[in-house]
Amino acid sequence: MTIPSVIGIGAQKAGTSWLHNNLKQNRSFWVPPFKEVHFFDHNFVPENRGWTKGHVRKGVKSATQRWEKQNIYNGKRKAWAKTALEDPMFDEKWYRHIFSLCPEGRIPIDITPEYSSISVAGIKYAEDVLGDNFKAIYIVRSPVNRAISQIKMMIRRRNLVSPSQDDWVDVVNLPAIYERGNYKSHIDRWMSSRPKESLLFIPFGLISKDPLHVMRDIEKFTNAEPHTYKNLHEKIFASAPINIPDFVYDHLKKVLRDQEAFLINTFGTEFFKNSK
Repeated sequence: MTIPSVIGIGAQKAGTSWLHNNLKQNRSFWVPPFKEVHFFDHNFVPENRGWTKGHVRKGVKSATQRWEKQNIYNGKRKAWAKTALEDPMFDEKWYRHIFSLCPEGRIPIDITPEYSSISVAGIKYAEDVLGDNFKAIYIVRSPVNRAISQIKMMIRRRNLVSPSQDDWVDVVNLPAIYERGNYKSHIDRWMSSRPKESLLFIPFGLISKDPLHVMRDIEKFTNAEPHTYKNLHEKIFASAPINIPDFVYDHLKKVLRDQEAFLINTFGTEFFKNSK
């Protein structure tokens, strides 16, 4: 069975849905019928196990509904969906099955932002499963802007139409807001564990400034054929228009100062400017 040779490992709220949608246009690539497989984080980030199975079930259901509308929900896809939902999920056999629909000759890619947070043991396991030569793509968004986008998402999920100050404080203090953007830990771990040439870091701002350049960099990185993409400037899951109180910005700027300094020291000032 096929196994990914490229994974997208982060960051959350940094354009990975945009990337997933555009990779589907290029027939050099193949991505699963739903975004975010969560194989490695389910196995190496224990706190994610409470929701990863539900995410996969929802993704498979969406895929089957889409296939039904397209009149392509045939026997092969039905068998794929049935096995994708069967236990044991998240073992290596299951993971390989998720990619079993990938046509021969295409590059299979798994885009799951939570992979950024797996442990060194998880990265070593990824090498065992994917092979030593697998490549990883990491889109880096400025810490404050990334956190603001995640906070907006959490406010929307809690159905808070007019959040009070206590509501804002509750959301701002969620550990996940900081863990998902913990570049100092995540990027350092990946850079220390993998060869430099196997990692591609992309500043988030280039997606809006020069999206074709981003896709060309990815094609070159993965040895894929160049493609003529459509709607590269189209946003996916844009944040809701919510006014953020000044004290939230002030708090984030203070607590994320070290994360910003890490990015500047690691990638340079120009990269950091382009991450906004």
